[in-house]
Amino acid sequence: MQEHIELMKAEAVKTSPNREKVSFSMNQTFSTRRRDICVDNMLISNLKSKWPILLDEHEVCFITCLQG
Repeated sequence: MQEHIELMKAEAVKTSPNREKVSFSMNQTFSTRRRDICVDNMLISNLKSKWPILLDEHEVCFITCLQG
């Protein structure tokens, strides 16, 4: 799990993240992210620190498309 988190952190700072790697890691960490957000009520500041790729424009658009 930690490998996926570190990969996503590394990709989040790149100007062109590897979307394939990010997508794979996002799929692998879904349940952990869901628990952090829905069960543990993680603060936004902690969320940004642990899961910075969630705030990436591509990820926000992807989530919006899934909901709409």
